[in-house]
Amino acid sequence: MFMIKMLLPIVNLKSQITSQISYSSQIISLLKFKLLAKKLHINCLLWKKREINKRSL
Repeated sequence: MFMIKMLLPIVNLKSQITSQISYSSQIISLLKFKLLAKKLHINCLLWKKREINKRSL
């Protein structure tokens, strides 16, 4: 019984750490997605600008 009481905080800590890690990885993937979206948006704007420049020539 004593051993179980000793191990319980360690198990709780481990589950807290794993949930923190999964939360962090979710944030990281969200940031990567935002970065990708921004990149695509910039590429789209540049492409539109090029198309407008082609038409004006």
